[in-house]
This record gives sequence, structure tokens and C-alpha cells, in this order.
Amino acid sequence: MALKLNIVASMLGITPVGLGELVYDDGTTNPTNGRMVKELVGFADSALSGYYQSSVHLYPSPQVFKSLDSAIANINAAFEGPMDTTSFGTSLVLKGTRQLGSVSCLRANPGIVPATLDRVNAGLTESPLDYQLYQNFPNPFNPSTTIQFDLPQPSMVTLKIYNMLGQEIATLADNQQLEDGYQEFTFDARNIASGAYFYRLSATGIPSDDNDQQSALYTITRKMLFLK
Repeated sequence: MALKLNIVASMLGITPVGLGELVYDDGTTNPTNGRMVKELVGFADSALSGYYQSSVHLYPSPQVFKSLDSAIANINAAFEGPMDTTSFGTSLVLKGTRQLGSVSCLRANPGIVPATLDRVNAGLTESPLDYQLYQNFPNPFNPSTTIQFDLPQPSMVTLKIYNMLGQEIATLADNQQLEDGYQEFTFDARNIASGAYFYRLSATGIPSDDNDQQSALYTITRKMLFLK
């Protein structure tokens, strides 16, 4: 969880961008070597979830967990140091504490563009002005991802997942009544194949007591990528 938090902080620009795309290699025979940090997190999630074989729930060997524990501990400790800020008043941005070149177990990955996230105002004190469906995060993901959206008024909401052929894969909300404001759902994809998928939000505002006019249907679709 600490490593996931560090990756999201990097994607948001709170800490230097690109932590998830760094490649881990501690110079040993650790089987996690050669993976990007974000891939290592996905591997750890899958290991903790286990797998089914002939209806029996199985887990990787203790050595796999030992290797994962060693790698994650090394990464979490890689940039430890005194915390200082370059920005605090309008948005929190932390200064880096160590140069990448001084961390022996991590190296740059110049062929990959670092994933980033736009900061979302959760609207805890004010209702959003309009319907808004945000890009899921993390993306790519394994095995689960978070889908966020804003509702400017109480609404009947449907949120579904589709494959590239337009076939329905999962339903996260089916004509469900939700209050106005920030909403969040989690999609668990461990039982489907890797690939590109779409998530579609459909919402219709519920008329207030002093306005019986039905709101128009709002629909938007976004793409996401699941990589095992």
C-alpha cells in the first residue's frame, strides 16, 4: 500500500514524476528484476490474490513473497530523506530528496512516457457544476482500477464495462440512485483477459420537488487498459 501511494503521488506530480516507470534491478537473482515498479505492484497484487486450479485456491511459493518483500522494501526506501516543498499554498509539491543515479536498485526507462493523473476536486463542500467522468487510475491496471465521476444533482446512474467488440463485461451500477457530488467505483478485472476495455457512464438527473422536469440523459465513454 505504501508503494501504491508513492506511485500515485508521483503520477499526480506531488513527488517527481516517473516512479512507476523506473525499472527495478538489485543485481541479484531476484525474479522481480527487470520489471517496472508499477508492473511489480501488479505482480504483487496478483500474488496476494492467488489463483484457482481445479477449483482449489492456490498462492505462489513463500520464496516469491520473500522476493517481493525485498524488492518493495528497497523501492520504498530508495528516496527517503528530509521532506521539503516547492509548492504548498495552491497545491502540494514535494522536492526530490535523492538523485536517481545514487539509487543502485533503480534505473531510468527512457522508452516509456510516465503516466500522469490530473488532480480531481472531490467537491466535498460544493456540488459539481456538470456531469464529469474521469480517466480511471491506475491505467494501465492490474487487477483493479478506480473510476471516478461527478454528479451535479442526484441522479439515476448506470456504469458498465465493455470489451472491444461492444459486449458487456461487468456492471458496476445499474440504474442506481446516487446523491450529487463526487462518486467512486472500483472495477476488479482479475477474471477477464488482458486488453483494452471501455467504461460507460449514463446518468439522468432526478427532478427536485420544485422542478418536475426530467433532466436529459448524460452519457460518456472512456477507454482503459488491463495488463496482467
